[in-house]
Amino acid sequence: MTWKLDPGSEDVSVIQESMKSLPKTDIVVEDSEDHFHASNPLQTEYSPRMATTVVMHLKRTLEDVVQEIFHRAHITETQEKVRIRWIDAHFPFTSPSYELEVFWEGNWLELLGCGVVTQNVLDNAGVPNSPKYY
Repeated sequence: MTWKLDPGSEDVSVIQESMKSLPKTDIVVEDSEDHFHASNPLQTEYSPRMATTVVMHLKRTLEDVVQEIFHRAHITETQEKVRIRWIDAHFPFTSPSYELEVFWEGNWLELLGCGVVTQNVLDNAGVPNSPKYY
């Protein structure tokens, strides 16, 4: 999905509006309140407000994927809610970065790694003027 925003603006309303259209889930989510710190830094090209909004949208979108994949199988077997957790991670092409795990058959199972794409990757891909494009 591409959002065209005014470069450098604090207008995150386009992303926030998009989040309203995401379906509600009934999964149990474990997530840290501290999204950006020394080991999982915020890129200097993004304001904390913009980065927080992008991260929230990324996580909610992926939580919907987990809901679709795991909910049907899990609920029919155990009648329990699906549990997931977000783990701070480090990947060379995203910052901040996260891993997503699901509690499945008594163990935490790593599903994926993700994050906010770094500006140099976007520049090399020919995507102009980030944070104009996400």
